[in-house]
Amino acid sequence: MRNKKDCKFRIDERLESIFWRKLSCYITRAAVSQLERRYRVLSVESSKGVELLLVPSDAAYTELVDAFCSDVFTVGLHVASVRGDRVLLHLSAGLIIQDVIVRGYLRLPEQLVKKLLYGKPLVVTPRGLELDLSCDPVAVLDSMREFIAWARVKRADGKLLIKPLVDAGWYLRSGV
Repeated sequence: MRNKKDCKFRIDERLESIFWRKLSCYITRAAVSQLERRYRVLSVESSKGVELLLVPSDAAYTELVDAFCSDVFTVGLHVASVRGDRVLLHLSAGLIIQDVIVRGYLRLPEQLVKKLLYGKPLVVTPRGLELDLSCDPVAVLDSMREFIAWARVKRADGKLLIKPLVDAGWYLRSGV
């Protein structure tokens, strides 16, 4: 893509690399490589920082965005926000990787999923839960391994405190 002054979308190799590294905490290197071949990460400046958008890696697609970039309001799938040195993953990033998540996840039974979707923190005993807390935040999956939220998980007194950061219920609660 050309770096036209009035173009708000651009490919920033550094931010693209940071995004793929963030996802590599949850999925295998092979899965990251496959996604890198299928998609490009565009960045767009916002009042709060930088937003990352996933678009097909097809050259014709990026040329089309480049040709009309000053007239395009939005493009691609909003997958993350960058605030300073932090990458905040959005629901769409979890949905893209849900079938290949191998670490950094917490799998909850349906009754806990329903409570989590109300946006309230949960306190649960970890016994019987399938979990790998090697990433922060963790990807929360339901019993069918479908992605439902990004959450912070803390251990205290033999229990887990699960605080949802962004979850599927947020869209319903916010009216978006």
